[in-house]
Amino acid sequence: INFNLCILRLSDIYVGMKNTQKAWLFYVASAPQFGGGHVMRSLELAKTMQANGKDIDFLLDQHAAHWFPVLSEHGFEYFDDVNSVTGEYEGLWLDHYHPDYMFLNRCSYPVAGLIDTVKKSGFPKHSIAYSAHVGANVSGFEYALLNPEFAKIERSPSPVLSRITLCFGQKDSKGATTKILSILESTEVPLKLNVVCGAQNEAYTAIKEYVDRTRHDAQFYHAPSNLI
Repeated sequence: INFNLCILRLSDIYVGMKNTQKAWLFYVASAPQFGGGHVMRSLELAKTMQANGKDIDFLLDQHAAHWFPVLSEHGFEYFDDVNSVTGEYEGLWLDHYHPDYMFLNRCSYPVAGLIDTVKKSGFPKHSIAYSAHVGANVSGFEYALLNPEFAKIERSPSPVLSRITLCFGQKDSKGATTKILSILESTEVPLKLNVVCGAQNEAYTAIKEYVDRTRHDAQFYHAPSNLI
């Protein structure tokens, strides 16, 4: 993936929609139960739009105070209550599966977002807001929102399996890490593993204990700062 191409193409779409001084509002799933992927990928788009001269405000969920320092570090204003949002925006970026529908229906500005997110959000397609204000949806491999740190990594196929990295985001609500580790434990071939747990993974203690006792060469990482 050419990160610069991807993110600049996205910013061309949204920065170029109108030549106004209005800010964009990013409505992002940010409560602990949603993990961190929504905020982290939206943050990459927001930083690029910011670099192109756009002001960005974030609308977060309640109980999302752990994101305040992250947004402040990049110079973004934020709300954690839909009723606190006032004024007009040039547009709204939606990355939320369970948004406040009453808030969306009273938005008078275009709504854009990842198409999968908009579909899963249950956005009322019959509503006036949907038919009138959904301006664009971006999907497909070429529009991946990646942290530049990961996008720069060169990936080349190799017949030799050197190390396996297990990472299922901030929360891993399905317990996939534990399930896969159980499968790998029955493997006769010695493996090298990187096991990564997000800050909101409630099973991280048990996973750490597995890493400590497994016969595989396993390294454990908990809550790395660059985890999406």
